[in-house]
Amino acid sequence: MSNSVPAGRDPLPRRSFFSALFGIGSAWIAALWAIPILRASLYPLRTSDAAAAWSDIGPLESFSGLQGPASQLLNLQRRDGWQRITAQQTVYVVGGQGQTPRVLSSVCPHLGCTVAWRPEKNEFICPCHGGTYAPDGARISGPPARGMDELPSRVENGRLLVQFQTYRGLLPVKELAD
Repeated sequence: MSNSVPAGRDPLPRRSFFSALFGIGSAWIAALWAIPILRASLYPLRTSDAAAAWSDIGPLESFSGLQGPASQLLNLQRRDGWQRITAQQTVYVVGGQGQTPRVLSSVCPHLGCTVAWRPEKNEFICPCHGGTYAPDGARISGPPARGMDELPSRVENGRLLVQFQTYRGLLPVKELAD
């Protein structure tokens, strides 16, 4: 028995065809696997968190006739990379002009410490650097360059809603942080 190829038949094109077919098939399968892997790994980088959601503080009538600022705790959810984080943030509801109360952030506009309401002194005090604020959030004294930041709020179906936002510190004007 001889391993000779019959005349007129070349075994190389058949091998080349199957090699090319195998290469194309492998590339196709690799692409099918690569697309979802790339999408999953790049997902947090190519999406941004939507605008801050509106949080329900409570019924509007519970804030009518406030004698001083009322502290309210918000549960905020945000995306940090691949995970969802729930954080708690304190806001203060103060009597506003007319019927609608105003909502103030408890974050000090100086360096971001949490400002506390001191009813015995009738003022907000920042424990970090001694910044003091009036009951309406206006700056009284200390290193902060501006008063406490008012948060966007609205009344919907008799309930007070607030949109918590973070502002840049150390600036004399209120500016949203990125």
